[in-house]
Amino acid sequence: MSKYYLLVIPAAIGILVALVMTITNVKNEESDNNLLTAQRLISDGSPIVGDPQALITILEWGDYQCTFCYRFHESSLQTITEEYIQPGKARLVFKDFPLNGPDSILAAEASHCAADQGRFWQYHHELYANWAGERTGWINRDSF
Repeated sequence: MSKYYLLVIPAAIGILVALVMTITNVKNEESDNNLLTAQRLISDGSPIVGDPQALITILEWGDYQCTFCYRFHESSLQTITEEYIQPGKARLVFKDFPLNGPDSILAAEASHCAADQGRFWQYHHELYANWAGERTGWINRDSF
């Protein structure tokens, strides 16, 4: 009878360890589904510029009416492009973050229409080149 316990105890411990590992693995898979990866951004249709194999992914969240987004586009983006994107060290992913109301949503939609024609980045730069402030009415169907 004492030999029987020598088999049952390790088997019970093995089953408990297997259960804990299974539960932990399920939780890890659930958290992996919530991760924002470059592949997920690409599959979600986010525009990307730069080497697709670059080890660094820079994520820009932008609103075409936002003053700070405009300032970033006019200053920092050029430096990032020259020092990181063009040499292939990084890629840039743009995510729309329309904070300033319906006009911002309209601009984001228009930029994705340009993307459908293979001209997202041209249109993106053109919107910022014609920037006229936050909520000033410069973004409307007629201006596009």
